[in-house]
Amino acid sequence: MPSRRALSIALLSLLSACSEPCDGSSYFLSSSTRWRLSSDELVADVCEHVEGREHMVAGARWCPTLSTTDGSPEVALDADLECYDISLGGPATLTDGCLEFTAAGAVQLKLTRDPVACEPPKNTKDEEVTFNLRVAAPADIRGELSPHVDRQAIAGLTAQEGRAFPPDITPLRDATTTKIVAGGASTLAINLWSGEDPVAWPSGQATVQATAIRGEPPLLALDGLAVTVTAPAGSEAELELVIADRPIPLGRIVAVDPSELRELDVVIAFWNADPAGARAVIRDGDGDLVYGAPVAWGVEDGAFPLSPPISEGVDADYVQFVDDDMNLNLEEYLPICYKPPLFGTSEYTGRITASFAGLSDTAEFTWKSSAPENGYDHTLDPAPSCEGPGFGEGCGCTTSPRSGDALGLAALLLLAARRRRRR
Repeated sequence: MPSRRALSIALLSLLSACSEPCDGSSYFLSSSTRWRLSSDELVADVCEHVEGREHMVAGARWCPTLSTTDGSPEVALDADLECYDISLGGPATLTDGCLEFTAAGAVQLKLTRDPVACEPPKNTKDEEVTFNLRVAAPADIRGELSPHVDRQAIAGLTAQEGRAFPPDITPLRDATTTKIVAGGASTLAINLWSGEDPVAWPSGQATVQATAIRGEPPLLALDGLAVTVTAPAGSEAELELVIADRPIPLGRIVAVDPSELRELDVVIAFWNADPAGARAVIRDGDGDLVYGAPVAWGVEDGAFPLSPPISEGVDADYVQFVDDDMNLNLEEYLPICYKPPLFGTSEYTGRITASFAGLSDTAEFTWKSSAPENGYDHTLDPAPSCEGPGFGEGCGCTTSPRSGDALGLAALLLLAARRRRRR
């Protein structure tokens, strides 16, 4: 039986094909790959992370720390490096431990160890550490807005019976327009490219600006790699990422009136053959994807918590089938709404609905669950936030979301209503 945290992470596809979690953090590796330069504010599209291909933005000022890839303590590029002499070549300066990239070109940072002054960190014998960085001019950088969770879901989740998660739920990389439901909000990742190579950038020095083309400009909230865009009715605007007073175009945001929506499809997301959550895919009359709709979710068959994903910045067009209350007592409750069998294998059926603006869709799905190898406490109740009529007899699970009297049911409904208001 998958744990609550495992399924929550699965819905965000942190267990994806990426070599690093798809969280937007980035770093630069030395030529030997045994050292790295990193900082919390350096971000890039890690799902596209290819070591050695990253660029930095010209004009940026970055204050990284140096460490070995096997976890040696992080130190700044300043007086802390008592064992090393630092040399820098190319269009960059180093002041008070901070690199400033003054123009496009190749930058080489070289650290030469004094073999007499001190010993190298554990598991390294490097007398010299070299970082070869490439710097791209903002005018040569292509920006894009990407539904980051969709990118991760496509990489790490499957649909029913192991089929691939549909790739057409995210726009092509060269798409220049992102559509958001009028009045809705969508959290989008900012990805920068120099040719086919990803570009990293220090998020603490960046701002996002909108220039209105029609109506009121959207509201913008930048947090690291992601920007949350709230599109007023009638809004159309061009977005730019500004780093060191240098703008990089990100494309156009268009608010779509709910009356212009034409399709709503529910896709069930599976991880390791277990249902992890669902995605409501909405399109307008042009067949274009539209984000940010406050979708109403429901359960017609089975029982599920219908929780917003644990990670902030995930739109309401995703829902997870695991209780998101991290204070849930796992010695008393399961984080899911069904009990795996004590012996053998049982099959379960669920039916989930999503609706918005007069559109609706229902997805029915089945899955099998086997008795855990190490067993589990079968006296545990399902999560108290379960919604739905429950599972049928003979499936080795409960026949209602939770047994209890009318007071317990009222508490369950109150909790469910509170969760819907939060979404």
